[in-house]
Amino acid sequence: MAHSLCQVCSGPASTRADGRTLYLLGGARPIAEGETTAAPPVHPPCAIEATESCPPLGHGYAIALVERATLYGVAGVIHDPETLAPLPHVGARPGELTHVDIAAPASRWTLASFTVVSLHGVATVSPEELMASVRPT
Repeated sequence: MAHSLCQVCSGPASTRADGRTLYLLGGARPIAEGETTAAPPVHPPCAIEATESCPPLGHGYAIALVERATLYGVAGVIHDPETLAPLPHVGARPGELTHVDIAAPASRWTLASFTVVSLHGVATVSPEELMASVRPT
């Protein structure tokens, strides 16, 4: 994540002349300005491969070109500072990790699993636009 490497092939994902980077996230809703994610960027050909081969993406995905991804914090399990017991997380899915702002007091009590970035300068990309960018007609 720190080096903007492709989540599929681990090569440098930022290869566009305009400096924007492609992000592919699971879920049916579009990627929003300022959205936080622990998913690294992706190359267009790798994004196509992922959408065709990754079973979780069969339930829906969103694609966007992003001007910049800034450090937000971490994704992890927050623990109670007094008991050290994991705190419950009310997320979209059971077992989902909490995105914690690095400046928040809770970050000191979070067992981090992933780096989280916030996405800015977001421009939605349709599946057809993605295909055209890789396989021109």
